[in-house]
Amino acid sequence: MDTFSSLAPYIQDYIYDNKWQNLTDIQNKAIYEILNTDNNILLASQTASGKTEAAFFPILTDLYYNPSRSISVIYISPLIALINDQFERLFDLLEIEDIPLVRWHGQSLVSPKKKILKNPQGIIQITPESLEALVMREGRNIEFLFSDLRYIVIDEVHCFMNNERGLQVMSLISRIEHLIKRGVRHIGLSATLSSYKQAANYLNLSNNKKCSVCIGKDKSSALNLSIQEYTFYNKGEFETGVLDVEQPILKKIYKMAKGKKSIVFANSRKDVEAITAGLKDIVNKENGSLEVYAHHGSLSRIQRNEAEDGLKTKQEVCVGATVTLELGIDIGELDLIIQQGSSLSVSSFVQRLGRSGRKGQTRKMAFLLKKHDNLFKKDPLFIPIDLIKTIAIIELYVKEKWIEPIAIMKYCYFLLFHQILSTIKSLGALAPSSLARRVLSIQVFKYISIEEFKTLLHSMLESDLLEIMEDNSINLGEKGEILTNFYDFYSVFMANKEMSVKFEDKIIGTIGKEVRLGDRIVLSSIKWKVVDIDTEKLEVIVIKDGVGGIAKWEGDYFVNLDIRIVKKMKEILLSNNTYPYLNHSANSYLEKSRYRFHYLKLQHAIIIKSESNVYTLFPWLGSRELRALSLSLENKGYKTAIDNDLTITIEKTKIECETILISLKEIADETVDPLSFNLSKDLIYNKFKNDRFLPYELAKKQYIDYFCDFESMRNELKLLFKGQRKNTRQFFNTLY
Repeated sequence: MDTFSSLAPYIQDYIYDNKWQNLTDIQNKAIYEILNTDNNILLASQTASGKTEAAFFPILTDLYYNPSRSISVIYISPLIALINDQFERLFDLLEIEDIPLVRWHGQSLVSPKKKILKNPQGIIQITPESLEALVMREGRNIEFLFSDLRYIVIDEVHCFMNNERGLQVMSLISRIEHLIKRGVRHIGLSATLSSYKQAANYLNLSNNKKCSVCIGKDKSSALNLSIQEYTFYNKGEFETGVLDVEQPILKKIYKMAKGKKSIVFANSRKDVEAITAGLKDIVNKENGSLEVYAHHGSLSRIQRNEAEDGLKTKQEVCVGATVTLELGIDIGELDLIIQQGSSLSVSSFVQRLGRSGRKGQTRKMAFLLKKHDNLFKKDPLFIPIDLIKTIAIIELYVKEKWIEPIAIMKYCYFLLFHQILSTIKSLGALAPSSLARRVLSIQVFKYISIEEFKTLLHSMLESDLLEIMEDNSINLGEKGEILTNFYDFYSVFMANKEMSVKFEDKIIGTIGKEVRLGDRIVLSSIKWKVVDIDTEKLEVIVIKDGVGGIAKWEGDYFVNLDIRIVKKMKEILLSNNTYPYLNHSANSYLEKSRYRFHYLKLQHAIIIKSESNVYTLFPWLGSRELRALSLSLENKGYKTAIDNDLTITIEKTKIECETILISLKEIADETVDPLSFNLSKDLIYNKFKNDRFLPYELAKKQYIDYFCDFESMRNELKLLFKGQRKNTRQFFNTLY
């Protein structure tokens, strides 16, 4: 039987009625695996390949022939917008068989939720935070709601695999499966990855099922990539929040976007606002027809919906965005992607590139990188990292199809803290042994020992987060009750404290708390002036303003730079290779960078003395290895600072290069446990939500596990020094 014929009759009719010509490769593979095995399934393919239908056609077929007596499917999404988007895609199909489909998040209607709680059936679409709230509030009623649960579908699974929310998702799935006393099938929907083992391992975290990996054939389409340099005039820097319409970057973006549907990605909300506000000024000056929107996490849902609808419905539209438009929200077919600055990672580049060139069309993406002529002249150590990193990212994916591997965090004590409170809030007081069995049986905590669990439990008891009852069971203490009663408790990621921005009684977005009365800001690509601040309600009142200025937010996006990218960067600087996607300006800049690289003798030198008592290290390590090296040097008494993605500065030391080199060789060979290091509290705390409640030793171990890689760092240093015991002068260069 072919895969189409194996689908439920109403699904076959739906496909005919919608005039589908055929099923996609990923759909054929998924239908077979879901209907013919009991495995967990990973469905991986490029954007717009029909992964949603690939999962739900066979799931609904199974439920058609084997109806469920409860809620049958939990669909978990990282974004509310994605839930709303998938709701529209699935609603007509599910309506044929009268299958309830309930959106479950903070912005959805209450009545469908109440209805499904009384009569549990159908499918719920939910975010991790709302699932946490549901499990906590319903407690032991979870067994009734999900007694015959069959599937848990995790959309954009690659976005969950190495962060707090992903660990929370698997913890919650484990708790649900524990309450219903059986495992259910996990279906993960993913973008194309370079290795699928980590994704399969992630899907298997809460049960012992096998995981089948279905990889869709990518539709071959031509690539049109370009890297272009631009120069700022003295006025209108991004730092001011407003770009003059004469700025080259604005003129270039406007010329490229005019008459097209495009997204301009930037790596900060501030840059998005500066670009989109400047583009609107050009459109007004030119009396043009280009529609311009901004899209990022600090804009209201209404503002983001307008941007998404603009991409879907308008023919000449440009949206400035951060990572919020990387994921699989349906925004139609785009002509062009523009990236201001370097991509955050290869994975991010692939996601953004995938937004263009639908249905076999040429995928077009242009990188606009700022020239730093003044820095080249003033700083003898300067190398334009953005340019070299961008070339490395493109080469690694286009030539080698490499994407960053994703490792699952081992020692997530912040989440253990959270799930202890959540479990007790949900089920009531528990005996210590029962609490330990329930929580430590969750696979995301499999590396955490019972001794560490006891250490955390004692700390929580001492802090009045927990208390011991007369029967020796453990319940929430006064502070634990307060903490778990806040809506903010349901999320496990750190959210910056921001203030709502209101215009004419409507919230248009949020902004950092450092805003002052009279400040001029840009938000939703519109210029505003702050006329009132309500510190109790955390509200900022604005009026439209013709000047505008910077809108400030704390820490936008953090991404570890993989060591493979750094090695490729060094390889690019060492080689004479040319790259056809560089324009004349970018190519000239690359040649200047190579000249600087060889002038500094960085093909061998790793220690540069640039001025009196200051040394700069170029060890060519990834972010995690670089932090490990910095901490190892500090453990030996050096004062260090990580300046950028590549270098470590050792300041105010009168020792010689040879002494530093000896220290590096000692670090390469030593087996010192980094847990013995005396790390500052400022370094290890406030990295994860609620980590302020952790005992020092647990917080330190958690920091080292996630942010450092000592083993890889030592291995790289050993390779560097291998066979070079006698000729050590090549590792030094003195500019001072």
